[in-house]
Amino acid sequence: MPAAHAQGLKVHCWTARKENAFLPRSLQVGDPTAADFARQSGRIDLLLQLLYAAGVDGIFSDFTALNHAAREKFLTRPAAG
Repeated sequence: MPAAHAQGLKVHCWTARKENAFLPRSLQVGDPTAADFARQSGRIDLLLQLLYAAGVDGIFSDFTALNHAAREKFLTRPAAG
């Protein structure tokens, strides 16, 4: 992302989903042997926070409130150092 930002480009992720099937294993929640495990909600809140912390400028998501909360949390965090 630094290279994109250095060129004046904005970086956006497409599309953050809350279902386990679309999340890394470390953010999946529930019993993996359950028939509906893939459709269950995982830690989308943490994924969004991690993406903003990594430097993305925006995230496309069907979960506007969660996305907005994650961005606000990132923007209002104490400065490192």
